[in-house]
Amino acid sequence: MPESYEFKVFDDNMKRQFLLNQILEQEVQLFSLMVAPLDEKDPQYDEWKWSFEEIKKSISRLMGVYENLGGDYDLQEIKRVINNSQ
Repeated sequence: MPESYEFKVFDDNMKRQFLLNQILEQEVQLFSLMVAPLDEKDPQYDEWKWSFEEIKKSISRLMGVYENLGGDYDLQEIKRVINNSQ
């Protein structure tokens, strides 16, 4: 069972922004792997494939938490995250 904590300052809006930023970072990493895929015969293919699958799992988990906090994929909210990350 995860530990619990009552957040006083870090409200749901801030949590959603944080999660969107994490999702963005993970999607950038996933895209990077997709742009440079390795051939199955490459000696590093297993590591590449493992990384690819782990990032997909991480994105899925982050999206679930984000959506449970009432997050949607509103373009304005996403733009704020992108603009703040530059």
